[in-house]
Amino acid sequence: MLDTIQFKDHLTGLVEQSTNPVSFPSLESFSFIVAFSGGLDSHVLLHLMHSAQLNVRAIYIEHGLQEASKPWARHCADVCEQLGIAFQSISVNAHPDKGESLEASARTARYQALAEQMQAGEILLTAQHLQDQSETLLLQMLRTAGPAGLSAMPAAKAFAGSWHMRPLLGTDRVELEAYAAQHQLQWVEDPSNSDQRYDRNFFRQSIFPLLKKRWPSINQTLANVSGLQAEAAELMNDLAELDAEKLIDDNTLSISHLLELSPARQRNIVRYWLQQCQLDAPTAKRLKEILGSMVTAANDKMPMVNWADTEVRRFQGKLYAMKTLSFFDTEQSIDWQASQPLVLPQLHSEVSLVEAASGLSSEVIAQPLTIRFRSGGERIKPIGRAHTMDLKKLMQESAIPPWQRSRIPLIYSDDKLIAVAGYWVADDFKNAVNKPAWQIINKEI
Repeated sequence: MLDTIQFKDHLTGLVEQSTNPVSFPSLESFSFIVAFSGGLDSHVLLHLMHSAQLNVRAIYIEHGLQEASKPWARHCADVCEQLGIAFQSISVNAHPDKGESLEASARTARYQALAEQMQAGEILLTAQHLQDQSETLLLQMLRTAGPAGLSAMPAAKAFAGSWHMRPLLGTDRVELEAYAAQHQLQWVEDPSNSDQRYDRNFFRQSIFPLLKKRWPSINQTLANVSGLQAEAAELMNDLAELDAEKLIDDNTLSISHLLELSPARQRNIVRYWLQQCQLDAPTAKRLKEILGSMVTAANDKMPMVNWADTEVRRFQGKLYAMKTLSFFDTEQSIDWQASQPLVLPQLHSEVSLVEAASGLSSEVIAQPLTIRFRSGGERIKPIGRAHTMDLKKLMQESAIPPWQRSRIPLIYSDDKLIAVAGYWVADDFKNAVNKPAWQIINKEI
């Protein structure tokens, strides 16, 4: 039977293991947010937090997808008032984009809103339980997920600079119902939960009753499977980290070293690399393309594979991964006062000054400057070079990928090219000996 002492001990273990302070203080020193929908699961979680006398507040996310959402918000507010718990209701736009499922859209909107509301040091708690975990595992199986996906939901993970924890993940729904009956809790029932057009509801209403009739402990069995898959995913990640030491350099992937690995390790390191770059996971088809025609292409070819908002390109024996390059007007000219950083939204970058051993003089950067982009024919004599050179030649020598060359800011003063952001400074505009010097950088934001 679920009780407050058992719950508090379990939550203490999660927090202690996750935050890992040098000296773990009492659980009472932490602050928590409960994502409170008014349903059975989150009501039990909130009641347990209240009974444990922990510092908690509740947030209701109003998706606006059903007429009953406002009455549910009032119900949640009333429950919190009775318990003496701070309450907040937040409205979000959960309507899906084209090609996106309603469930995914609502989930994304919900967690984004919760992340925005979290204060420093707060820990988010949600009320997923043992059957939720089983359903997630089976849904991931049908999506042909690998070990990372089949590990389903973790009990604790990093979130919004803090932590997101699921302290009821090992608790069966039957125990939640028993707890709610014991404490006479009243909760709302979302009618969409019975709509079997949604895959999760189909499992819940039609599949799991049959499975539990045949195998009463099916939920715990599937949870154990998720745990084993989580271990496998961790081992795969450890292997990828070892391979990354040889293959990954400045977010690029060495093709020659990649081809030294077995096919399974190739797939593993590519997935890891894209994850480290915070890009979309590749589909099986796109992964096959990357490890097939892309890596075996001739050295003078520059193939590209793209999906979602991600693209992978090849150049000089390396793979490059990035967000899909959007249209960019290379003919634009932007005025710039170098004393202030300049954001270039289309490039997701910021141009700014850094002090350096050699570079532009203070007198030059005090003048009004202009930022332009390559159109062809630009020439510059970099500091340390004997002759003026074509910018195209310099970029080729520096192995700058072709798709980047027209997106690098060129800095002009009175129509004279004085610097290429992140690369070269014109010798005619350099600092005098023992005088301050400045380099112009272009960093991603």
